[in-house]
Amino acid sequence: KLSLVLNSPKKMNATKTAIDGPCDCSLLGNLPIPSELKKLHRIDCKGQTVVIGIEGSANKVGVGVLAYQPSTNSYTTLSNPRKTYISPPGHGFLPKETSWHHQAHIVALVRAALQEAFPE
Repeated sequence: KLSLVLNSPKKMNATKTAIDGPCDCSLLGNLPIPSELKKLHRIDCKGQTVVIGIEGSANKVGVGVLAYQPSTNSYTTLSNPRKTYISPPGHGFLPKETSWHHQAHIVALVRAALQEAFPE
């Protein structure tokens, strides 16, 4: 069982971010896991693999937690919180300010993603 102590000075919105149902992986066209990497593939007590992904783009930063179920070849999004940097009116996205925004929110986003994915 995963036990986390997640204390954050910044509270994230408690809105559920995992709104999609299970997705059939065959529709994704993913490449198979190379045989030499299969030994690194871990399965939890429910028979699934849980992964976390962190993404930053021009103005958005997000964290996703997915559970892959090999028995059904599907995955379920457990959480997917995001924060968007909104520049002042009349200004574009300046890399420095955008990076400050992403840095200011990434830790709270990771905590929020884990809290939503594993509420116990």
